[in-house]
Amino acid sequence: MKKTIIISSITTLLAGCMTVGPDYKAPETNQTYKVDDLTQKDGKDIVAENLGLWWEQFNDEDLNNLIKNSLADSYTMQSAQAKVRQARALLGVSEAVYYPTLDAKGSATRGRHMSNSRGGQGTENLYSTGFDAKWEIDIFGGNRRNVEAASADLQTSELNLENVWVTLASEIASSYIALRGYQQQLLVAQNNLKAQEATLEILESRYKSGLTNKLDVQQARYNMERTRSTLPPLRVSIEASLNTLAVLVGKVPGDLQENLKEMKDIPNLPVKSINSIPADVIRQRPDVRQAERKLAAETARIGVAKSDLYPKFFINGSIGLEALHTENFFNNTNRYNYFGPGFSWNLFSAGAVRNRTKAQTAVADAARADYNNVLLSAVKEVRDSLISHSQEQLRFDALDDAVEAAELAEQIAQDQYKNGLTNFNNVLDAQRSLFELQARLTESKAKITGNMVRVYKALGGGWQNFK
Repeated sequence: MKKTIIISSITTLLAGCMTVGPDYKAPETNQTYKVDDLTQKDGKDIVAENLGLWWEQFNDEDLNNLIKNSLADSYTMQSAQAKVRQARALLGVSEAVYYPTLDAKGSATRGRHMSNSRGGQGTENLYSTGFDAKWEIDIFGGNRRNVEAASADLQTSELNLENVWVTLASEIASSYIALRGYQQQLLVAQNNLKAQEATLEILESRYKSGLTNKLDVQQARYNMERTRSTLPPLRVSIEASLNTLAVLVGKVPGDLQENLKEMKDIPNLPVKSINSIPADVIRQRPDVRQAERKLAAETARIGVAKSDLYPKFFINGSIGLEALHTENFFNNTNRYNYFGPGFSWNLFSAGAVRNRTKAQTAVADAARADYNNVLLSAVKEVRDSLISHSQEQLRFDALDDAVEAAELAEQIAQDQYKNGLTNFNNVLDAQRSLFELQARLTESKAKITGNMVRVYKALGGGWQNFK
C-alpha cells in the first residue's frame, strides 16, 4: 500500500513538471545586407558550394598541402579540439542529473558514555555499512535548463573549432601569398640589378675610351647600389614569412625552407572580379553561429537561476547494516532500510536568488548584443574585402599599363643616350621608374590574391567541408 502511494505521488509530480525561465528563440534573420554595390557585373559568381575548399581554386599544390597538413599538425587546431572534448565531457556531467546517485558508506566508531545516559559508565563500538541512493525529480526544469545550456556550450565549442579552421586556413594562405610576393619582388630587384650592372659596365668602358664623363659612371653606380640595398629587407621578409607559415602548420621554424625556397609565381584566380555572393552566406559564418549558440546557452541559464526560487523534490533511499559487535554484524536483526520522498526549499535568501536571476538575464542581454555586433562586423568585413579586391584590380591594371610604358621609355632613353641625343639623367630616371613600377605591380598582384583570400574568410569559407 505504501509503495503504491509513493509511486502515485511520483507520477503526479512528474505530470505537473514545468520548465521555468524563457524558452529560447533564435534572433530574427530576415534582414538583408547589401554588398552587390561593391561587386562587378562582368565578374564571377561565388557559389556557396565552392566556399568549402576555396584554396583549391588557386591551383597551387604547395598551398593545398600546407592547409591540408595544418588540420592535423597545427597546435592552434589541437587546442580548439581539446576545448570541444572538454565541452562534450561537461555536457555528460550535466546530463548525469537525470539519473539516481548511489553512494557506499561505512564506519567504525568507539565512544564513551556516562552512567546517566546508558545505564552505566562505559565504552562501546558501533559498526555500520550500507548504500544511500538519491534522485532529484526535476519538477521545475532547473536541471533540464542546465543541460540545455551545456548542450549549447558544446555547439559553441564545435563552432569555435570551425572558426579556428576558417581563420587558420586564411592565415596560411595569406602568409603563403605574402611569401610568393616577396620572392617575386626579390626576383624583380635582382633582374633590375643585373640590368644596372650591365649599364655600369658599359659606362665604365665608355669612360675609359673617353666617350663619357665620370659623373655618368658614378650616377650609374649609386643607382645600382640603391637597387642592391633593397635585397636584404626582401630576404628578411621571405624568412619571416617562412617562419610564420611553419608556426601556423605546427612545424619548427626552418623546416619549410627547403620545400618553399624555390621562387614561384604568386597564385591567382583565373577571374579578375566578383559578380555576386550568396545572400545568406554571411549568417552561416562559424563566428556568427557561435555567437548565436552562446546566446542560447545564456538564455537557458536564466531558467537555471530562476529554478532556485522553487522547491526541489527528491526520492531518497538507504539500506545497510548496523551493529555494536562485529560477530553480530550480518544478522538480519541489524539490517535497516528506508525509501521515500523528500524536498528542500530555500524560503529566505535576502533576495539573492532573484538578483542572480536578474544578473543572468543581463548576461543574456549582453550575449544578444554581442551576437548583433558580430553579425554587423561580419558584414563590414565582407564589404571591406570586396572593395579592396575590386579597387586593387583597377590599380593593378593601371600599374600594368605603366610598366609597359616604362619599359618602352627605358629602351628609348638607352638608345638616345648611345646615339648622343640625350644625357644619362634620362636613362637613370627611366631605370628608377621602371624598377619602382615593376615592384609596385608585383606588390599589387599579391594584394589582389590576398584580398581574395580575405573575401573567402569574410564569407566563412572553409567550414562547409570541415571534418
